[in-house]
Amino acid sequence: MLVLMLLLGCSSDSKTIIDKGFTVPFTPSTNLEADFQHPPDYARTRVWWIWNDGYITKQGILDDLSAMKKAGIVGAMIYDIGSGAYYEGTFNSGRSVFRTEPGPVFMSREWRNLFKYACQVADSLEIEITMNILSGFNTGGPWVTPEYASQKLVWSETEVEGGKKIDMQLPLPKGFLN
Repeated sequence: MLVLMLLLGCSSDSKTIIDKGFTVPFTPSTNLEADFQHPPDYARTRVWWIWNDGYITKQGILDDLSAMKKAGIVGAMIYDIGSGAYYEGTFNSGRSVFRTEPGPVFMSREWRNLFKYACQVADSLEIEITMNILSGFNTGGPWVTPEYASQKLVWSETEVEGGKKIDMQLPLPKGFLN
């Protein structure tokens, strides 16, 4: 229901179809130089649009999306995040940042109205809108206590030879399951 409410302001079209195998339809370029000079929409720039502490207004939305359109950006992912980047304690002009009053709380009625407005403006400008479904980065929000937060970063590397199709299963990073 929540997702349905969020998407009411965003339109969809038949150009954005993902098949059951979760692959995006792709047609290789027949003219790489021309496509590099004038990329097709599926290859154009999309950005993260940070709504920091709810500091967003209708005018800000209109200005941001208009500037994105002018810059050739075709999509934006809204990230509503809180911020811990404020100095607390004795004021020091070189280090202190005063915290101003935050904007609408994530998923409040006012926030959802701004989100719907952003989708409507984006649709009018033919800009695709997506969003991070929670307030905060992928480690969660202020409700995630340290014992449940991300504990470690893992990775793996696989070297391959270019110029040919590769069909292989990538190994899990060391320490991923322990």
